[in-house]
Amino acid sequence: MRKYLLSIIVILFFSTAVDKLTAQTNENLFFVFLNTNPDKTEISDAEAEELQAGHLKNIGKLKDEGKLFAAGPFSGGGGMFVLHADNIDEANSYLSTDPAIAANRYNLEVFPFNIWNGDMCGAKEPYTMVTYQLVRLITNSDNSDDIAKTIYNNRFFMADLANNTDQLVVQGQFKNDNDGVLILNVPDTKTADQIINKHPSVISGSLKYEIVPLWIAKGTFCE
Repeated sequence: MRKYLLSIIVILFFSTAVDKLTAQTNENLFFVFLNTNPDKTEISDAEAEELQAGHLKNIGKLKDEGKLFAAGPFSGGGGMFVLHADNIDEANSYLSTDPAIAANRYNLEVFPFNIWNGDMCGAKEPYTMVTYQLVRLITNSDNSDDIAKTIYNNRFFMADLANNTDQLVVQGQFKNDNDGVLILNVPDTKTADQIINKHPSVISGSLKYEIVPLWIAKGTFCE
């Protein structure tokens, strides 16, 4: 894992044709979770290293082609991408060129993505690595009233975080869905948990969440 993290430093976050993503530049973005496949086939260390090298090479290729805006690993395995694509089929076609994905090392989740708060930039060399806490928000109710209230609660909860603290780095929502992600500038998952547990829809049970440390190049979020 450590070898993987050191290898990916040079391509974690970078400029593409778009130098900055904001709430005003939300067209054709896709957020990808690369979840480690618990049922992946056992392979030799040499085979794993070959797949990892191909995975990193493909990240660099997609970056050079202006298709990949962001990539970063999660603590404990897996990671995330932010892609530029005209539609979800095109986004999936980019992902299919990755040998580690083709070998079923990851289970993918791909979502059309809007940034609601904060900005994302291409980090510049020399890279300094930092850790943020990524919070995935997941709707936990099919009731239309609960969903409407969650949307309302999200707006004011996130606005309060953005306006009154320096903890909210980026908030994004998955299009056609009430789920989304937060990137929090806090030291650990416990602190992130304390913040999210104050969300009214979390308190009511209509919203649940998952937290994972995200290892990323400083400057990714225009900081």
